[in-house]
Amino acid sequence: MAEGPSISMFPELVVCDPLHRRYILLPPLPDGLVASVERQDDEFLGWSCEPSLIPLSDEEAALVEETTFRVIWSASCKTNMAVFVFSSTTGQWRATASQTWSDLVIDRQPLYFIRRHLVGGCVYWVLPMNNTDLLVLDTRTMEFSIADLPPGQWNRQDIAIVDAGEGRLGMLSTGYGNANGESYLCYTIRQNKGESFGEWQMEKISLGSWYRYRIVGGTEKYLILLRIETPKYLSLSPPIMEFCKLDVRTMQVERMCAESSGFSGSKVCLYADFPPSLLSSPTV
Repeated sequence: MAEGPSISMFPELVVCDPLHRRYILLPPLPDGLVASVERQDDEFLGWSCEPSLIPLSDEEAALVEETTFRVIWSASCKTNMAVFVFSSTTGQWRATASQTWSDLVIDRQPLYFIRRHLVGGCVYWVLPMNNTDLLVLDTRTMEFSIADLPPGQWNRQDIAIVDAGEGRLGMLSTGYGNANGESYLCYTIRQNKGESFGEWQMEKISLGSWYRYRIVGGTEKYLILLRIETPKYLSLSPPIMEFCKLDVRTMQVERMCAESSGFSGSKVCLYADFPPSLLSSPTV
């Protein structure tokens, strides 16, 4: 959560527990780390920064205290991608991976990333249109790599990468078409491990007719979908919008609540499994 106007590349961060209304103010990035990031003249296109909590893997969780958490802060600059990590164990920030776009076999800095996904100890960024790649950061080794998107016609603006179970990676995307107004979910699972995505198994699941779906948030095992009514006949009434939960293991969709903000769920955050260390922290 950034405080005040965006005049700094790295504003103050607060980690919040919305359920118990608790928070922790993280220490600022040391000047030496900030100085290592090349600041561009054009702040809108020259760089972008994105913080997020890193879920612990099962192996990591078994080796650390229950209250441990980490925050990753990525900085996309004109010439390179830099990453900083905060550990609640040390209470400090440290610099990790920093690679140029040419090292990653990317011609130039992407103007933006469509969406970020944290799955199985890795961070995946979907690159813009006309690019068939995913930028991948392994948070265990802090090394970058490039992976290919699976074949097929994907709605790149509405992709989710999830944990498909048994160490497999899954990818979902929504679609809409045909005269019956049918919505569907494209779901593909990587069948083998390795540096590339390897062989995939594609499946298309019907979500019914006269509704459109958008992926607006999620975790490794659940997605939040915004379901928007698309009436068969013209209506003067506003469309019904509601949030639904999708279990990526069973592919079952369950209605959660109505969407009443009028913003089409564009800023939805899913709260799940936050470490209990915040229970002794200040209240909001």
